[in-house]
Formats: sequence, structure tokens, C-alpha cells
Amino acid sequence: LNQYLLSLLDHFRCKITRAEHMVLQWNRYLLERRRLMLWSPTNLGDGSIDFIPIWARDNIWAPLGMTVFLQFLLLGTMMGTLLGGSQGLSRSIFGQIIPETRSTEFFGFFGFFGKVAAFLGPTLYFFMAVMYDSRAGIFSIAVLLLIGLVLLYGVDVEAGRKDADEEDQRIRKNLSELDVSQE
Repeated sequence: LNQYLLSLLDHFRCKITRAEHMVLQWNRYLLERRRLMLWSPTNLGDGSIDFIPIWARDNIWAPLGMTVFLQFLLLGTMMGTLLGGSQGLSRSIFGQIIPETRSTEFFGFFGFFGKVAAFLGPTLYFFMAVMYDSRAGIFSIAVLLLIGLVLLYGVDVEAGRKDADEEDQRIRKNLSELDVSQE
């Protein structure tokens, strides 16, 4: 019925008041939203941060005409590309800024904190999803990733390499003195 009235008004180019025009625009918006809701299987509007996916759906996906399958395919590819190499890069940077003579000790800490993160991430998601909704849980994990990015930005790799070399020299000197005293 709304579509019919809108087309009829457009056809006859009737003069309408500003309030009537706003009502017609609102009806057009609702019709488009209803079409998108049928097109998208997500249930938006009842969560605490639903404005983000609603905005993305209305301003990114709808103009592109992307189906939900293509949205997930694109987002999954982007996340896999960006986050897939992060573990390897973190081990590489970490390996550059630790003393070679104490690498097993430091990589033990690295592995331990990986296990801690593997526990804290899902636990944080669980509590946020139970208290709010799943989008709040995902948002909390995104906040953790952003905090990690800010902390990583402050890492001075060159200073770390220099400190690691100094520590290696100190330990090797102490070991050589120990070997000389034992002979």
C-alpha cells in the first residue's frame, strides 16, 4: 500500500506539505529497512551496540548490494589476512628483542601469556555476551586488540635489540669468568 501511494504521488506530482513529505520519506526508509531485514538474517535493534552493524548494513552493504554470504566471506578474508600473520610477526619481533642466552626463559613466558590470553579472551567474551549480547562480546575483544596495537606502537625494537645484546655480553662474560675460575 505504501509503495502504491508513493508511486501515485510521484506520478501525479501532487503538492504536499513538508510534514507529509517527511512521513513519506520515513515510510520509504521503513520499507527499505524491511527489505533489508528480509535480505539479512540478522536480528538488529535489540542490543546495546547495534548501531554499528545497522550503520554498516545501511551505508556499506546495502549500496553495494552484497549478500550476507559475501559479507562474511569478505570480512573473514580480511580478518584472516590481517590477524593470521600477527602470531608469527609477534614471535619474530619478540625473538629480536630478547637476549639469546636467555631465549628459553623468555619464550616460556611468551607461551604462558599465550595460554593466559587463550583463557581470558573467551572468558571476557562469555561475560560480555551474557551481560549484554554477542555484539558486545565481540566489541570487547576488538577493544583488547586495539589496546594491544597501542601498546605495540610504543615498543622500540632497536632499543630492545641493544638491551638484548648488552645482556648477552654480560652473561657471556660472567660465564667465561666462571669457566676460568673452575679450571
